[in-house]
Amino acid sequence: MSWAIFSGGRQELPADWTVASAGTIFGSMTLDASRTAGDQERSLKAFCLFGSVTLKVPAGVKIDTGGFAILGSTAVKVAPGDGPLIMVEAKVLFGSVEVVAA
Repeated sequence: MSWAIFSGGRQELPADWTVASAGTIFGSMTLDASRTAGDQERSLKAFCLFGSVTLKVPAGVKIDTGGFAILGSTAVKVAPGDGPLIMVEAKVLFGSVEVVAA
């Protein structure tokens, strides 16, 4: 799991990644999954406490979200596609998890 505590962080995921996780406490983390290739289903688990996690994805992927946000938010800001599925499970308290185009 990648953590950002009172700081910021960035991690580039390999093209063949299958499971990733990130956590923030008063910080921010960007996961770059723009090189995602293949048809395999992927999973991201994100935990935010007064912080944010941003997942950058290539065009054409499918995104499915779950989890909860208490005084926070989850947002998918990419057009739905018919590519590989990325499941995002967010646990957010006073923060945000966003999926954006790379």
